[in-house]
Amino acid sequence: DDRLSFEISQALIKEKCSHQIPKIFSGQNNIVSAFLLETTKKRNIPSVRALMNKYGSLIQKIKPCFMMSPLTVSSFLGDNMDFDLIVFDEASQVFPWDAIGAIYRGKQVIIVGDNKQMPPTSFFISGASDDENDNVSDNDIASFESILDFAGSFPHYRLLWHYRSKNEDLISFSNNHFYHSSLITFPSALMKKEGFGVDFYYVDHAIYNRKYRYNEEEAKKIVDLIEQDRMLYPDQSLGVVCMNISQQERIQSLLEERCALNPDLNDSLSMETKEPLFIKNLETVQGDERDRIILSIGYGKDDEGKLYHNFGPLNRLGGERRLN
Repeated sequence: DDRLSFEISQALIKEKCSHQIPKIFSGQNNIVSAFLLETTKKRNIPSVRALMNKYGSLIQKIKPCFMMSPLTVSSFLGDNMDFDLIVFDEASQVFPWDAIGAIYRGKQVIIVGDNKQMPPTSFFISGASDDENDNVSDNDIASFESILDFAGSFPHYRLLWHYRSKNEDLISFSNNHFYHSSLITFPSALMKKEGFGVDFYYVDHAIYNRKYRYNEEEAKKIVDLIEQDRMLYPDQSLGVVCMNISQQERIQSLLEERCALNPDLNDSLSMETKEPLFIKNLETVQGDERDRIILSIGYGKDDEGKLYHNFGPLNRLGGERRLN
């Protein structure tokens, strides 16, 4: 089947890469000996960039595939290193100026992303004034939101089938409202059962604390659901997504307290698994996959009974993409 074919291909690639690794004890490999000598130093240890400049070609033979963020490429790789192929994943979140350092080191580039999903986060970027924006020409790279937009004029291919959602309810809203029903989905023979598809939980007497920006009762409910999930579905992976970082931190704190009281839950979460539990805020979750996802909305009426229509990042320009 397909999975067996993938595994065979992986084994063949590993075998091919292994044959390219220089033999350590070969008389002609003085450069290998010199590189190994660097790893045993206790003093005068060279920086990563210096090692890459000096032994880049050797390192690439040992490890032909590098997985790095665009900024670490510029920080650690010298000008003498290049690659046959550069792949950007989640390109809608990569600023164009961050990507240039990686692009010029490649002979070919593949840029993968979805401009209806998360834009680059500007959390760490100081806002430019309108005067500065007026001086940016239409053809300047800074006028593009992400490297995905900059690549819009290049040949492109669209993935039309959606493999992640094993229940139609998980993708139907986005398919209808964001992709104009163009995605090909795979209907499930099973329409409804407990723990399958989408479930909604309403938390009674939940109050949104506007000062600290979290919902205490909802956070407690999320921890209850995590504990229940680990009991019912111990072999399935789990993730929690929050609308803001304050709710994320409150859930993490309450979960730690619950683990201290429940050794079984602590043992369950401490087990080494391929996909451990994560608790993340909306800005950092794109690209993660889990069998089950708990979405913590958090926002609601405050202690005075008022519901303010301020939903953090969802209210900002492009907020619908964060929802998607």
